[in-house]
Amino acid sequence: MTAEGKAMPRISEEWAAQDFLIKAVSLISADSFWTQALSRQDLTPEEIGELASIGKSQILDTWLHVTDGEVAEPVLKFVLGNSEHASDGFRQLAQSEQGEAAMRLHRLVNPREFASSSRAAFSRLMELRHQEAELLTGKIKNLEGGNWVPGDLTSQATCDLIFAASGAAAALGQFELAGYLLALYAALGCGP
Repeated sequence: MTAEGKAMPRISEEWAAQDFLIKAVSLISADSFWTQALSRQDLTPEEIGELASIGKSQILDTWLHVTDGEVAEPVLKFVLGNSEHASDGFRQLAQSEQGEAAMRLHRLVNPREFASSSRAAFSRLMELRHQEAELLTGKIKNLEGGNWVPGDLTSQATCDLIFAASGAAAALGQFELAGYLLALYAALGCGP
């Protein structure tokens, strides 16, 4: 127990959040690579096949993992249980920022706003799970058949994934990473 009478998170809960964060950041990065690579006009059939393989192993499989309710729900519970800590971190981060960045962080300094936004992002990820998997599977099958298709997660899935990862990072006390993810979230035009 802490001085406030609140139980400390167990290592397994922290690791579940850390594992989610690692996989979410990896997925965000892989999706960015996949999108950029598939935007090239000079891809050979062999390269298209390689991109299909990357799409399956690094994007589709990871997407299915991080959006699985058995994975995402315990992470959300951890994030919600640490919303005070996360909000305090965002408050400190907001004090060092100016302009749009400070405004973006301002709504997250309130634990209720942070919790509400996190709950919404995780819920949408789980709701989008099958629809996004079907879209990705179709793209991968086209690529495996040698047909070019644009590659990327939908903007809603990307935005929710980034926000959920930011929430997990903040709940873990990794505020620099959380701030970076929120900057990416804003740069991609996500959120209000």
